[in-house]
Amino acid sequence: MSDTDVRTTFAQILADVVEVPAESITDDQLLIDDLDVDSLSLVEIMMLVEEQLGVKLDDESVAELRTVGDVVARVESSLVRA
Repeated sequence: MSDTDVRTTFAQILADVVEVPAESITDDQLLIDDLDVDSLSLVEIMMLVEEQLGVKLDDESVAELRTVGDVVARVESSLVRA
């Protein structure tokens, strides 16, 4: 899966959960401050990421993710290792 595919899929997941247009989501947006992702939404988002992108993200690594770009980079690095 290419980095563009990961980014597009993650943007769509975010759009579905936090109800923002996928095309308005950028890598530098903060999940909590800019996109209003709360802890419950974050759990839902990460479950969808694991399901749709086929990666397993542990709780410690999820806690370190602050921006859209952070998540995309972590997913891409997980795909490379798999």
